[in-house]
Amino acid sequence: ASGWSAGGGADVARTLNFFYSAGPRDYFRDQKLHELAHLGLTTIDENKRRAAVRELMDRTIEQAYAMPVAPIPLVFLHISDLKLANLRYDAFGLQPSDINWK
Repeated sequence: ASGWSAGGGADVARTLNFFYSAGPRDYFRDQKLHELAHLGLTTIDENKRRAAVRELMDRTIEQAYAMPVAPIPLVFLHISDLKLANLRYDAFGLQPSDINWK
């Protein structure tokens, strides 16, 4: 994934740890995601691991916890206190410099 380097690793484990672990960065507060992430991190069987991670990613989209808004896999948070300015379409989608506080 070009937008999220996962800390330089090619494996999904860093993504699971960063976005889906319980703790102060647990924005989703979804116990099912915690369980699926744990399976994805601890299961040795490749098919079972892939199935757990696929279910986790599908649930993330189905519950609208994160949605693709750009051609590369970035996540943007939008609240009423933000202003999206100079919106333009290019090869990288929305530019972080287009997001400002009101």
